[in-house]
Order: sequence, then structure tokens, then C-alpha cells
Amino acid sequence: MRKLYPESKVEVMGFMARYYDIGLDIATLGRYLPFIKQVVRTIKIKPDDRILDMGAGTGRNACLMAEYLSEKGELIGKEMYRFSQR
Repeated sequence: MRKLYPESKVEVMGFMARYYDIGLDIATLGRYLPFIKQVVRTIKIKPDDRILDMGAGTGRNACLMAEYLSEKGELIGKEMYRFSQR
């Protein structure tokens, strides 16, 4: 699989992309998910907020934020590589 941006030092693809969240959980000894849940609680999302998640990656954080939104709220997750033209 070729990289979209050969100059990138952080592009995650293939196996690593598929298991990124699990790897992050293992690497942080299970501390990442409780940490990010606390961060999401701290930002005090209101049910009708509009959220733009830039660099949404796997969407895990967006899913946590979406739990606080009502049908009036909106959350858009955007992964950075989709912004450029080829």
C-alpha cells in the first residue's frame, strides 16, 4: 500500500490503522480512554452544540463527544488528508 504523503512521518496505514485504538490502549496501559473521557466531560458539550473534529482519525473521540449531543447537535469528523487536491 503506497503512502498518500511520502514526506509524512506520521501517516498510519494498513495494520497499524486498523488496530490503532487497541495499540494506543496497550501503549498507555489502559490510561488513554479514561483520560479522553475526562477531557470530553471537561469541555462541557451542550446537547445542541456544533462540533468540528479536525484530524478525527479513527473517530473514537468523536463517538465519545457525540454521546453528549441531541438531535439538534451536530458533529463532523474530518481527517486531514481529505483536504488536499491531487
